[in-house]
Amino acid sequence: MDNTASSSSKNTDRELMEGAILDRMREVTKQQWEDYQLATNLNRISETNANHKPLLNQDSLRRETPVLMGEDGDSRGAPSEQQGTAKEGNKKSTKGKEPMFHAKASELIMNFIVWNCRGAGGKGFSTLIRDLRKDLDVNFVILLETHISGVRGERVRNRIGLNGSFVVEARGQSGGIWCLWDSNFWKVEVMSHTFQFVHMKIKDKNANQ
Repeated sequence: MDNTASSSSKNTDRELMEGAILDRMREVTKQQWEDYQLATNLNRISETNANHKPLLNQDSLRRETPVLMGEDGDSRGAPSEQQGTAKEGNKKSTKGKEPMFHAKASELIMNFIVWNCRGAGGKGFSTLIRDLRKDLDVNFVILLETHISGVRGERVRNRIGLNGSFVVEARGQSGGIWCLWDSNFWKVEVMSHTFQFVHMKIKDKNANQ
């Protein structure tokens, strides 16, 4: 009897802890999204000012355009919601930072989430991803280190609700890459992949070209 009560108490504590972590993830991601919107507005202002400065060359414009930066090391912890371009370019070298994308108003903009989640099998995980998709209007999700595979992983992906997918299965409790997208928006061609990376070509289905 005592063992049963102890086990029940531990399960309750674990559920409370997972709930608190998920709530914190939502708060962090919302703040990241608000910060990015501010950077985007600054980008638009910079582009507008450039139109009124005939002598402003491309180099000076590039210096005035905000660049999304990531800290050195892997992206452990909170999910990172990013709004970047479909092509990566104009990289800069900044000490202590890794340039991610240099966004121009004339290039294709896409909202996506990249998260080194370190396990996608937790209770409420699929609900968290659905909430983030809804709150941030995201239709492309990349999850790293999912640590689950097979039928169990398929059930979680189905609950997330994106109908396009490419999966590199985890090996036991190691690895796992899920690339999930809305096929109404994106045409995805996988060029190559290994256990540690996926190289894919992404096209906007609604683009004129």
